[in-house]
Amino acid sequence: MEQVRIMDAQVQTRRIYNLLGEVYELSQQLADAIDREDQVAVQMLLGMREEPIRKLAETKELLMQQIEEAEMEESVRLRALLNGEAAVAENEEGLANQVAVNARLLKQVHELDKRLNRKITRGKSIYQ
Repeated sequence: MEQVRIMDAQVQTRRIYNLLGEVYELSQQLADAIDREDQVAVQMLLGMREEPIRKLAETKELLMQQIEEAEMEESVRLRALLNGEAAVAENEEGLANQVAVNARLLKQVHELDKRLNRKITRGKSIYQ
């Protein structure tokens, strides 16, 4: 696969990592605010989480555009890498590693979000 395409995808996946980290940090602060029963902070932090979540969606859309614009073979390979497939070429390793790191962080964000949802909704969590 073309090095430029890999680097472009790696830049976007690194951006996703940074945004996931921001969502995670804000979610931790939200959990603390819920524990303190600070409704003002809860509302503020919920609003603050919207921006990085919106940027995550935009960044994912950019990655989808990269896949669509690539030649068929590159498109298939790029999609596979972004879905967590292991690198087969040396120039794919950075992207594959970043995707794996992102997947782990996304899992942590998801678990924290489950706990937050249960705290906020009490017995009416969407995760039950």
